[in-house]
Amino acid sequence: MSAKSDATRWGSVAKCLHWLIAIAVIGLLVGGLTMTDMKVSPDKFRWYALHKSFGVTVLVLMLLRFAWRGIDGRPQAVPGVAPIVAFAAHSVHRLFYVALIVMPISGWVYNSA
Repeated sequence: MSAKSDATRWGSVAKCLHWLIAIAVIGLLVGGLTMTDMKVSPDKFRWYALHKSFGVTVLVLMLLRFAWRGIDGRPQAVPGVAPIVAFAAHSVHRLFYVALIVMPISGWVYNSA
């Protein structure tokens, strides 16, 4: 498996960044839902600290992903896909990218306020 993407497949670096971010986001969702129901205690503050650390990690990984995407590019579109489906997939992908940048920054701003 190549580190860089080719015309038909994503490279190993892109896949690794994708799955690291996905696992971190799932962990943030579960941790965020868990910590909001906890009573005020030292454990709750530890959960909040971990949540903030993982949020910053997602932000850094997303910035690395953008940098790698600029260097690496992406595979060609799958032939035979309806234009509306390709447009929807591309739009949702961009919305995820925006959310994965805006959400950690908004958390950082909220925590700093």
